[in-house]
Amino acid sequence: MKVRLSDYNLNWKVLFERECKLLFDILKDEVVRFEHFGSTAVRGMKAKPVIDMMVLVKDISTIDTYNSIFEVLGYDVAGEWGIPGRRLLRKGGENRSHHIHIYQYDHPEIYRHLAVRDYLLKNLNEVYAYSAKKEELAEKYEETRAYSKAKKGYVMELEKRALKYFEELDGYQVIKILIDRYDENSNLTENDMDQLINEMMSNIGHPDPDIRDALVYSKFCEIILNGKLTVIQIRNVMKECLDNLTYRINEKNNDNVFKRSFSALFLHAIVYSDNQEKFLSEMEYNVLIKGSIDYFINEKDVRGFVDGKGWAHAPAHTSDLIVECIKSQYYMKNFNGEILEGIEINLARLQNDYIPYIDDEEMRMSHIVIELLEKSLVTEQYIVDWIKLIKNKLETTKVKDIIYYRKAKNLNDFIKSLYFGAKNHPVLQKMLITLIES
Repeated sequence: MKVRLSDYNLNWKVLFERECKLLFDILKDEVVRFEHFGSTAVRGMKAKPVIDMMVLVKDISTIDTYNSIFEVLGYDVAGEWGIPGRRLLRKGGENRSHHIHIYQYDHPEIYRHLAVRDYLLKNLNEVYAYSAKKEELAEKYEETRAYSKAKKGYVMELEKRALKYFEELDGYQVIKILIDRYDENSNLTENDMDQLINEMMSNIGHPDPDIRDALVYSKFCEIILNGKLTVIQIRNVMKECLDNLTYRINEKNNDNVFKRSFSALFLHAIVYSDNQEKFLSEMEYNVLIKGSIDYFINEKDVRGFVDGKGWAHAPAHTSDLIVECIKSQYYMKNFNGEILEGIEINLARLQNDYIPYIDDEEMRMSHIVIELLEKSLVTEQYIVDWIKLIKNKLETTKVKDIIYYRKAKNLNDFIKSLYFGAKNHPVLQKMLITLIES
């Protein structure tokens, strides 16, 4: 077969997508996702006009049962063709148009193929060099077999450079590449998802908000809420986040708070998802809520917005987590006392030891009480008596200095937030007005 090299053609992407639809109609639920790879997947690359594509499937052992259908539709069924665990289909006869590589979703060859493709997509000089090499060899070798053999050494070196490139990337770049792949396909192999999760967990407390907030946290929420994680993956994330809640817990006013606080946000996303899908056991839930309450009580770094680094906001994040925990089917009233104790302790804390809450932390804490009331887990009178007790403790302070007044401001702002949140509890609102005026 004579070597035919073509300039990059936008229609190659169309041909790939058309073949995806045809193969999906055959394999249906077997398919995890499709990948376009090889030279026709790289803009600007000269290539033989043959579409290389991967079909990633749940179980490769089922694919041979479709061989008769493939043959009727014009595919040449080539079996493993030298790679254990692969099924190769070819289309087009002498005028070859497609090479279709079917792999089980966790096959190690997948990463190698995608690493080369993604490396070329990010390194235009490599695209130019590879295209030039192809043209050189195509002039020297007319037949495809000789051309491919001569090109093999260059391709192997290219693969080495691609794999080395990805090994040396920092966390941000790795996450971005994996997220871009996820955004393009709305899916990842289990191995790729494991890698993405590991990179996310390594950067969960990154001091750069562009990495921590915009990239890691927002994408984790999207992935878990769209049901893209296995229960095992979720449980592994949950365990690591719970461990993170105690990471250097006695320190404050440094960047370690981000790791703890954003672990609380990840846990919030997990509990929210569990409240919809019910995948946690009661024992797992109890471990989670106990760890969350302990963190609420013990976190001493209560800064809100940190200049240049974004939101730490530990009291607010943990309050949101506890509200979601209260919504769970497993929540029990015996947690009430510790949770209210946590609110009391946090209301007595000041940012940088002297600044009252200024970023709505007290409002987020009031949401906890509202949720307890909405679920009839506490009475209105109980909450009023509890607030009176906190006020009385504060009033026994011997020295009425600036610290006293700022703690009093935290408490009064909390009562006001509770008042506005208690729209379904008019009797409580009247009692809260009395407390505010007293």
